[in-house]
Amino acid sequence: MTATLRTTKYMHYTLPDSIGEETIVNEYFKKVEAQYWQLKHYLNYRLKNERVIIPWVQIYEDWLQSLKNIRGTNHKGMPGCVSSLCIELLNVTNSFEETGGMSQPEDHSARGWDDAINNTIISNTDSDILMNTKKLMKETLPKFLKAFSLTTLNPLRDITILEKPHLNQFVHPIMDSALWIFAKVYYIYGEIPLKGMKTKVRADGVGFLNDVINYPIVCGEGARPGASQQKSVDDDVKNAKSMVELYNNIVISEADAHRQLFTDLKTYGITAFKTEVSLTMMDFRSTHRLFEVDNFGLPRDWADMPNFVWLYEAVIKWALCANATRGALIDHRKKRRLGRYSEAINAKKLSRLRN
Repeated sequence: MTATLRTTKYMHYTLPDSIGEETIVNEYFKKVEAQYWQLKHYLNYRLKNERVIIPWVQIYEDWLQSLKNIRGTNHKGMPGCVSSLCIELLNVTNSFEETGGMSQPEDHSARGWDDAINNTIISNTDSDILMNTKKLMKETLPKFLKAFSLTTLNPLRDITILEKPHLNQFVHPIMDSALWIFAKVYYIYGEIPLKGMKTKVRADGVGFLNDVINYPIVCGEGARPGASQQKSVDDDVKNAKSMVELYNNIVISEADAHRQLFTDLKTYGITAFKTEVSLTMMDFRSTHRLFEVDNFGLPRDWADMPNFVWLYEAVIKWALCANATRGALIDHRKKRRLGRYSEAINAKKLSRLRN
């Protein structure tokens, strides 16, 4: 459920300064155009523009109260579509609170959050995506809570942490759980060779389509928080090349099995630099094309708890894309096999991919 401004006429609308004389609203709504009014954008704006970090609860309450005040104002010249947008934004927020599955605990300690996770019930009446989201949170959130509870020994705050513990404790487990829960892709990590291909390249993580003759479709690279910028560039280049290898391997293997070309194939990538994670996707349209599906920063302390919303949003979106590719490939393989003439045409098309 999303909130949308219903007309393009007021996309650039901002609240006039005079509204503050009769209605208390946050400065965000006076500085930012209505087309951008969203909770995530609002949070980023507050974090960027305010010198003092305000508790999440207060920022969230300011958001709700501002929307209610804008909706209820009698200010002359207030567009009806803007009032409607505020109502929709409140409805989205209420819907999230009612169905999000885990309420924010009164006790914000590790024990309080742990109890909230344990008390989250996975019901048969939940939608598939809500049920899977609860599973993902139950599997992955406790790792962060344990780290946060260490305070000064929190490994996410130590910039000198080694590469493997950083990736293996926090980044890879999230990918593993999300890919399996949402896409039934089997993800393993360590120095993993890209099996079945001529390349000797290894990846920090590889995801396999375990029900489509184990094609690898996901690869990942990462660096410790203290790594140089050049290491980030090298990982991006290496991972993009690995995604090309994964793509070509599947296409050529399917052609060798006399199956029709699957033109909607996509491969998926993960790159982690310091505490930033980028989730990518690659397809082929005359040339290989790389897209960033989403990105997120690893929450590092209790103050970052609100950022789990963006983390799970990014990971779930990316995993659902992988699931769509997996389902489409399974359906495509049910089509009849190719005749010799069609095979000859495909062989010509794939000649440069084999090189």
